[in-house]
Amino acid sequence: MAITLRSMRLERGLTQREVAEQMGVQRPAVSKMERKADMSIGRFTEFVEALGGQWDIKVRFADGREYSAGHQA
Repeated sequence: MAITLRSMRLERGLTQREVAEQMGVQRPAVSKMERKADMSIGRFTEFVEALGGQWDIKVRFADGREYSAGHQA
């Protein structure tokens, strides 16, 4: 299931201003991030951490091998 950054923020009950304060940026920067189709892993990590979360990615290959990667603060 795909979820947007905006949806994650709203589910956490946070405003753009609150997320911006946690990230050390201005509110318009958060608004811009929520509208972007792509962003760096570093910026994504900052956003998720500002929501109080952490992320991980699972990579699967046709030969059945799986790898997990993630970031925990």
